Amino acid sequence: MAKDAEAALWMIDMLLDEFPFRDGGKRESVDRAVALSELLTPVLRGAMPAAPMHLANAPQPGTGKSYLADLASGIATGERCAVVAFSPNPEETEKRLNGSALAGHPIIGLDNASGTIEGDLLCQMTERPLLQLRPLGTSKMVRTPITYTVLSNGNNAVVAADMVRRTIECRLDANMESPETRIFRGSPLIAVTRHRGAYIAACLTIARAYLCAGKPGRLPALASYEAWSDLVRSSLVWLGRADPVASISSLRSFDPARQARAAVFNAWAGELGTGGAYLTAELISRANDQEPFGVSLRPALRAAFLDIGRDRRGEIDATRLGRWLGKTENNIAAGFRNPFQRFHSMRLCSRCAGRPARGNDSGDRRVFSSDRLFRIWHRAAHPTSPPQHLSVRCYNQTETLPRIGSAGSFDVKRFPA
Repeated sequence: MAKDAEAALWMIDMLLDEFPFRDGGKRESVDRAVALSELLTPVLRGAMPAAPMHLANAPQPGTGKSYLADLASGIATGERCAVVAFSPNPEETEKRLNGSALAGHPIIGLDNASGTIEGDLLCQMTERPLLQLRPLGTSKMVRTPITYTVLSNGNNAVVAADMVRRTIECRLDANMESPETRIFRGSPLIAVTRHRGAYIAACLTIARAYLCAGKPGRLPALASYEAWSDLVRSSLVWLGRADPVASISSLRSFDPARQARAAVFNAWAGELGTGGAYLTAELISRANDQEPFGVSLRPALRAAFLDIGRDRRGEIDATRLGRWLGKTENNIAAGFRNPFQRFHSMRLCSRCAGRPARGNDSGDRRVFSSDRLFRIWHRAAHPTSPPQHLSVRCYNQTETLPRIGSAGSFDVKRFPA
């Protein structure tokens, strides 16, 4: 069975001989392993509940990204790959993907993704076995099984956030100014069209041989894609090819969300140090500190905050920054962690001169998240009447005060502590 599998893989691998893989495309090539996975996965897709997105990335058009998708679609469906145009507007892209998913195409091709590839629907389409989708112009929900394979291509496309772990990348680079002018010896698409049955049999032979051999050298499963990891990934490695999942580390290093966290945490540790605790307003104040001649005291911190929370005036937006810091709670980047500390809510009872008691209370009662926030509120509400007495009782629940500072403090600590 192993010899049959090797012959089947050799037959499929010959289709890729003239593709300009960035890492050389030899037997141990990760880019070539991802391309092989892209040819195998659509044929075997019915045997797995989910499959990662395959991205063909290149610096210029005309390198062979769409042609690779046509080969995969030609083997699986007998037709060239039908594509969905990528839009700079994420909402528009989501509408197009929603329509393709409802149409039930076996392959969804996301074409010319030149920007950042991300989005909740795309994450669900590449991971969940079932989706609840709403057709445009209606209010009903349609239960849709996810049985298709998502293929994508782009020119220097970037994968961000949750899509990083759901994507494997094949990098192509013809290393020339006009890649479309190359002359090829063969025509793989014509070969697939003429002998499609043989190529389908080859894909099935590889998977069956690996299962009949008892899954030798079975790799640790890729989370959410256990069946794909067994049928496609492990079988390729068993036959001496590189692990296609190794390409995820390259995607992760260029993830803009990851880079933003690293920039903020590094600037924070370098210019504010670790071990402190700050409210969002205090962080903005320190980032904006200047020397007498207008030179910023903390330029790296200010630049990092502006990248994630710039308002229309070109200043740091407190709401955006606060939401971002809350979203990165306990995230680790650049060797640091952001331990967001939520204050216990406190009931602060104040006796104010000239204010009558209410019921059994001796003064006004409000719930604040810190003594500092109470004093801010008191100065605004009673500018001429400072509190004479302050008693504090702590409760287990937390209180969020969106209009008065922050409901917690932020800090960065070296990880591991």
